[in-house]
Amino acid sequence: MRLLDSVSVYHPYYPYTKGHNPMLEFLTTDGGAQYLMVYYACCILADNCMQANEGRVCTNANGPFLSATQTIDGRIAVPVNDILPAGDYFFVIPDSAAETPSARGEHYAIIPTFDDWKPPLEIPLPWRQVEVPLDPNDVTPSHARDAEPCAISNVYNAVEKAHIIPKSEGRWAKQNNIRRDVRDAVIDESKGPESSGGYENIHKYQNTLIKKLQGVPAKFLFIRFAWSIYNEHIMTIFGTQSKFLVKYLVSIENDQYDYRVDTLSTPEICISRSGSSRLYSPRFAPPASSGRKRPRMDEQEDDEYLAFGEMEEDGYLSPSEMASSSIYDYDWSSDEASECDDTDDISPPTEVRHELDESVPKDE
Repeated sequence: MRLLDSVSVYHPYYPYTKGHNPMLEFLTTDGGAQYLMVYYACCILADNCMQANEGRVCTNANGPFLSATQTIDGRIAVPVNDILPAGDYFFVIPDSAAETPSARGEHYAIIPTFDDWKPPLEIPLPWRQVEVPLDPNDVTPSHARDAEPCAISNVYNAVEKAHIIPKSEGRWAKQNNIRRDVRDAVIDESKGPESSGGYENIHKYQNTLIKKLQGVPAKFLFIRFAWSIYNEHIMTIFGTQSKFLVKYLVSIENDQYDYRVDTLSTPEICISRSGSSRLYSPRFAPPASSGRKRPRMDEQEDDEYLAFGEMEEDGYLSPSEMASSSIYDYDWSSDEASECDDTDDISPPTEVRHELDESVPKDE
């Protein structure tokens, strides 16, 4: 299994030259990268422009697609096995509405950070297909989940709880009306000796069929996918110091936000924080913790979000704040809080690309 190759996807309106990063970059396994992963990642960055045909129908003159060149003439045929070979591609959106369409398609704006991204009204089919609703007749007590194996490795050793939507995204959840159904966003994951890292993890888990995540909404799975894209190891375009056309959220009044499209420089677009590969919007920097805890009212807790003051400056909850907040700790089968301790990291460690002086994102 080779991990030194990549599938790189470029924006057709930015220089395709040395020194300019691709829009997205994926390490390859099995001879390439999964087509749908690449397609939907590109669509997320281009403001959820996905279509039902998923860029497969070559006669569709309006839908976005991957191209081997910077123009619409280079449209690729999706491989039969859905594996994109390692190489360079361009994500093109036809500019069919223009009076004189450009050969490079539309100069589309990029949604620059997860803070600026909003989930689509309709979750794409691949995520809906794996959704397994809760059985309304299930009377399994909540404590029975303690005996469940890891959702990924199917082992029982050193199992902890993990959140599909990280607890650190409380502000984003509030802004996007992710409320009470967050109780469905808890799964079991293995820790300790089962996660030794590096190539061993990839050989162990690559192409592994995970157990059905019963009761986890497709919306949450898609949100987690989008969240994993917005980090500096995958979304590499802003590693180039330049100006880019972006579509970002700005505050208007009374905690209301609206989109603005503008050309901004890299420092105006996103910032990084110590200990995290996630890209943050400078317009949503969390305030410093006041050191005061908001009163806990059990009757209201379930319907509220994490308060703004419960975030530290690096965007992550402290252990004491995690322990005191049950907003995201609901059990699938009851309204009981699971009181789990969550690190928000359910992915392999980061040592894989040491040969290239890069690392696989720990939050991917």
